[in-house]
Amino acid sequence: MGFSAQASQIQRIGNLTESDIPEFVKVDFSPPVDYNDRNLDLIVRQLQECFVQQCRYTIRYQSRPGADEVRIWDIDRSELRLHDGLLYLFAFIPDWRSWRFDYWHNIDQNHIFRLDKILSVGAASDTRWLSCDFPTLKVRYRMSGQLANYKPRRKDEVVIYSDPEGKFRDIEATIDYWFWFRQRILKYGANVQILSPQTLANEIKKEHQKIWEQYSLRENI
Repeated sequence: MGFSAQASQIQRIGNLTESDIPEFVKVDFSPPVDYNDRNLDLIVRQLQECFVQQCRYTIRYQSRPGADEVRIWDIDRSELRLHDGLLYLFAFIPDWRSWRFDYWHNIDQNHIFRLDKILSVGAASDTRWLSCDFPTLKVRYRMSGQLANYKPRRKDEVVIYSDPEGKFRDIEATIDYWFWFRQRILKYGANVQILSPQTLANEIKKEHQKIWEQYSLRENI
């Protein structure tokens, strides 16, 4: 898929029009993946056909280039998503079992697959998608410090409480993929605190503890 084809794909995903791109904005685009592979263009077209049919299908996926292990995944509800300059297949995995949640149909069943690592797409089966919606989870967090007046920029975020003295602001987000959300929260540093659910708050706390331990080890060398 050449650059023009990739740009067209991104434009469709983002629902962009020419008027959305100011004339004075110049973009030096250097994608981390070579999208000139013709096989990738075929993969995209096959995936789009599966999206239309809304029936379970399979993909052959190789997580590391040159690795011998190739895994076959059963895919249900799915779509293409752009994240940090890469195109992913965002998909619900019907038979995935989460260690984090004790109920079925949870956000851990939503997986991502880099398009350039998908080796092939199987034909759609006769089994309809279990759901046409991705599982979501509501997460509440408190923005303070330099982000005390944080204004949501994403459609999945809403302000649920603002401190009258301007010391903090509570946000509720509806998320469908924990790792991407975790990346976002960690970059805010000490300016954010997860309020609920507690299990996710504990994960962020452990991550900060690991960071502190790593810096402590460097200071003792």
